[in-house]
Amino acid sequence: MQRDYSDHFSALDNDLHFNEILDTLYIAIERINQLSRATLDELRRQHNLTQRGLHILGRVIVGDDTPSDLVMHFVLPASTVTFEINKLVSAGLLVRSQGEFDRRGTKLIATMEGLTVHREVIKRITALMMPRFEKVPRAKLRAFLQVLGNVSR
Repeated sequence: MQRDYSDHFSALDNDLHFNEILDTLYIAIERINQLSRATLDELRRQHNLTQRGLHILGRVIVGDDTPSDLVMHFVLPASTVTFEINKLVSAGLLVRSQGEFDRRGTKLIATMEGLTVHREVIKRITALMMPRFEKVPRAKLRAFLQVLGNVSR
């Protein structure tokens, strides 16, 4: 059963309209997703990857390096994660290795090509977003990042 938070929403400051916050956040996320998809289309096609595949590559690089880590992070069926991993391995961007402490486990490792593709993703997304971020005063940007960090936990 889902909890009803309507009393909490009405208790917020009169200046803080929760629906407006959610609408603004949703619109920003959608717009960033649209822009990033368009920015990364060529790179994805070049390596025959999906947007999710690029996200998985990035998660492996930052330490979610087992299929079960990825299933938990993305809240996806294991078969979907395995499909994407297989594409990344076929593209030469990831390799599978036996786990260090448990041979039954699979550890994923980015290849040099995988690291190169990931750096290109970061470079393109940075080029896309920096002009927007540069318009925001640093203090507001820091506060915004702090709020995003708190919301995403």
